[in-house]
Amino acid sequence: MKLNMSQDGDLNQIVEAAQWFEQLTPETVRESAEKYLHADNLIIEILHPKNIES
Repeated sequence: MKLNMSQDGDLNQIVEAAQWFEQLTPETVRESAEKYLHADNLIIEILHPKNIES
């Protein structure tokens, strides 16, 4: 998540970031990590040389 503070007084982004941080728990972090790990493994599997036809 990136905050673009160039807009003067854009509280919406600050509120959005605060809400995002509030929902971070060990469980949600673990779930996210598992999703990304799964996606990474799929990409690695797809790009593995044995799966790419020359």
